[in-house]
Amino acid sequence: FFMILPIFIPAGTHTLAIASVTNELGITLNFWTLTAAHIFWTFPFAFLIILSTMAGLPENITRAAMDLGANEWRSFYDIEFPLILDGIISAFLLSVLLSINESTRANTLGGSYEVISGVIYGYYTSTGLTDIIYTLSWFMVTIATVITVVIIVLIALRDSSRNVDTDD
Repeated sequence: FFMILPIFIPAGTHTLAIASVTNELGITLNFWTLTAAHIFWTFPFAFLIILSTMAGLPENITRAAMDLGANEWRSFYDIEFPLILDGIISAFLLSVLLSINESTRANTLGGSYEVISGVIYGYYTSTGLTDIIYTLSWFMVTIATVITVVIIVLIALRDSSRNVDTDD
């Protein structure tokens, strides 16, 4: 429950809570506070993806590796990690997409550090819709599309290589 709790907290409330805590602790808002806030916010999404990937792992594979002399770390690294790598990559890329698209946290917790979503919003509020806004927005959509295509291609290649391995 606590791992996925940030999903249910509205962005503004979550952001102001982090800003309040950093203020009380005397931490200056900067790139690192922004990074920590994005990790804290996107972690539950990544956790759910990786958890669902791990739920599909057959338990007997790990036990078989341990029966053959592998310790828990070696069993995880050699057996489980390659099988959940797609989930880890997908979770990472989803987290990147969520962070790129988030301007509330960036504007509040970035201090003097600006991210592209904050720049786009700042231009929009000061100038309205201009060619720069259209170009930056197109750039953001292109990045999101490329990341999504990369995820799909990686998963398709991985699935095709698994099918080739099982056909032999």
